This record gives sequence, C-alpha cells and structure tokens, in this order.
Amino acid sequence: MQKLKKEEMFTIKGGAGFSSAMLNAMMRTVSVMFSIGQAVGSAIRRAVNGSYC
Repeated sequence: MQKLKKEEMFTIKGGAGFSSAMLNAMMRTVSVMFSIGQAVGSAIRRAVNGSYC
C-alpha cells in the first residue's frame, strides 16, 4: 500500500449518494409525520362529531 500525498487526498471522492442509515432516517421521519397526521385528523374528527370513543 502506498502513501498518498496531501494533494491526492483532497481529490478523493467516494461513498454512495444515499447510505442505508440516511434512508432509514428518512423512512422513520415519514412514518412519524404520518402518525402525527393520523392523530391530528382523529382529534379534528372527534371535535367535530363530539364523540370521544
């Protein structure tokens, strides 16, 4: 294995655009947003209908 010069180290590009951790975080965020939307929708429907069951 050869050592790289400092100039060569700055030109290294790598990695994927989306990692699995990033994809997992995005899916979890979408899931949380969906759950919040469900809760708000249910609260509005209960308030309009006047039922709490």
